[in-house]
Amino acid sequence: MQKEKAAEQKKDRPSPIKDFFKRKNPVEFFVAFMAVSLVIYLIASLIWGGKVLCGIFFADGTDLFMDFFNSVRDVSQGTGVYTDREVIYPPMANLIFLLCLRLVPEEYATTSFDQRHDWVNYPSAIIACLLFLLIFALLFFFLCGNRVRFSGKKKTLFCFFILVNVPMLSLLERGNIVLLSTLASAVFLFFYQSENKVVRELSLVALAFSFSLKLYPAAFGWLLIADKRYKEALRCALYGILLLLLPSFFFGGPKCLVWMLENVADFSDSGAWTSIAKTLHLPEQLLKILFMTLIAFVVIMFVVASYIQKEHWKVILFACTLFMCVPSIHATYAWGIFLVPLIYLCNGKQQLKGIDWAYFAFLILPFLFIPGNPDLNHFLRDGAAISDICILVSTVALGIICLVDTFRAISGRGKSGETFSESELSAQK
Repeated sequence: MQKEKAAEQKKDRPSPIKDFFKRKNPVEFFVAFMAVSLVIYLIASLIWGGKVLCGIFFADGTDLFMDFFNSVRDVSQGTGVYTDREVIYPPMANLIFLLCLRLVPEEYATTSFDQRHDWVNYPSAIIACLLFLLIFALLFFFLCGNRVRFSGKKKTLFCFFILVNVPMLSLLERGNIVLLSTLASAVFLFFYQSENKVVRELSLVALAFSFSLKLYPAAFGWLLIADKRYKEALRCALYGILLLLLPSFFFGGPKCLVWMLENVADFSDSGAWTSIAKTLHLPEQLLKILFMTLIAFVVIMFVVASYIQKEHWKVILFACTLFMCVPSIHATYAWGIFLVPLIYLCNGKQQLKGIDWAYFAFLILPFLFIPGNPDLNHFLRDGAAISDICILVSTVALGIICLVDTFRAISGRGKSGETFSESELSAQK
């Protein structure tokens, strides 16, 4: 009898693992998957050494911080930053690097491309880079942490993985100004619905600033139009134009914008299309036409989704996914902006149900640490290549899911979720 009672008690005793999966909580799933992937990555690094540890970064980390140092060296040329170095950054980005140039010794700033890795010999150059990364990374960390609406251990672990994930570490390793653009875009997305007029206006300036750094965040401005906030959209556009034009006078005036667009066109045609066309065995021109048609279709569906979708985080996710469809933006470090829709998702849902499982799975996939194996002879030996594949798979999958979900909403077959104003807006007060 005692054995039977013990067996029954053991049977009735709740299992932590079963309870974990029953709750279907997105925060817990994200933290769990991130923790497991990080442990696997660290163990693999201990087994195979530095090749795995640095394998998730561009060129195995041998080009450390070069997006920062190359930009600082480029901007030392003045107007030559566009005419000689053929930089594709807008003037505001170059103005920021011009300020950073004040902290970098002239003997390094004027080095040739072959000597670009000599920054390790100049302490002030190292400190300038670290300050640039540390200040903006911490601001992004505190901003996202402040918008999290859950508490306790879940919040602590979630906030830890805001910075400790593959896209953010890759962004820090590159020293790319996307970090600042992502921060400014996040400020807009978190605060543009605030009830405080001053905060709302600052969020418009933040979006304009983000646009002045990378141009493509302008797509987020459509959210204002979808909300019929036309005056605010107009002011945001004016802020963006001013922040684009004013810094141009440091680099030859507004005509530098023409040089920039020419450089962007040359950069886009720098061989990437030819490589992809050969891989797919398609004519290059046909590939470009198909791609532009696809982009146009996705843009139209994004516009439709902004009016149809009941859950606003999905509209933001759609916009972020649209960014990643553009080859010049498509990079592991650019995935950091997806932390914003992830936070909205985790704030608004206690449980994952239905199609949200698919959204969640592909949303978090590129954040995971998936190490390569240096003993293999194909692409699985390269952790950076695996990250790129995760980005590609997630971009395609999320694009398809967004389109399917939008069609369901249009046809009325989809279940209406709770609206942004009902759940997420309260998190911004």
